[in-house]
Amino acid sequence: MKLKTTILAALLSGAAVLAHAQSGSFNIYSVNSVTFTPSSDVSVATVFNIGDLYDAGETTKVGDFSSLNGVTNHFGSITFTPSSVAGLQFGNALFGTFTATRDALIYAFAGHVDYRIFGNYTSGTFDGGAIVNTPASIDLGFAGSGGFAQLSGSFQIPPGADPTPEPSTMALAALGGASLLLIRRRKANLANWRQ
Repeated sequence: MKLKTTILAALLSGAAVLAHAQSGSFNIYSVNSVTFTPSSDVSVATVFNIGDLYDAGETTKVGDFSSLNGVTNHFGSITFTPSSVAGLQFGNALFGTFTATRDALIYAFAGHVDYRIFGNYTSGTFDGGAIVNTPASIDLGFAGSGGFAQLSGSFQIPPGADPTPEPSTMALAALGGASLLLIRRRKANLANWRQ
């Protein structure tokens, strides 16, 4: 009986350690306007140049990042090329480093576009490097035209969900389902007619 109790206690203590998974989020901005090309409309841009990515030192940081409340982190300039995020990286010694692995379009319409960039995060000196190579994501929202845009976004652990499919994808799936139903109904009617 003592063995069962010991095993159960070990499992429960292990579960308690696992239950404290890394989590947290904060908002990110750009000090300077973001430039993009081609400059006709931000929703069709293929390259975004972000002047200085930073987190504004707000007091809204939550979870593992709450100890950074009131601290402004400048991450430097980055260039974001949708569908080609290999090598995209930002960070500093205090915050740590985020390295992108892939991105997804959340939505786009005239004058506005949002992306979710997935990657891995390793924390810096603010927590002694306790978070190592953990999945994370940043959401980047761009609004503008004529080659200049404003940026708003957020950083989060664990990463945000993959965006929902575009309406055209959902419409195609519905059309396929309706076609299968029509074929099934026709076969049933043909079988009833032959009897």
